[in-house]
Amino acid sequence: MERLQSQKSKVASISATGTTSTSNRSTSPICSPPALPQVP
Repeated sequence: MERLQSQKSKVASISATGTTSTSNRSTSPICSPPALPQVP
């Protein structure tokens, strides 16, 4: 559960910036797709 919260926080930060979305996608493509549908 803690791990999920950590990822959610990271995604929220990236989602807020929007520009980091591209950088995050390249760094962690596995975290981007699953986080996108979970955040909204």
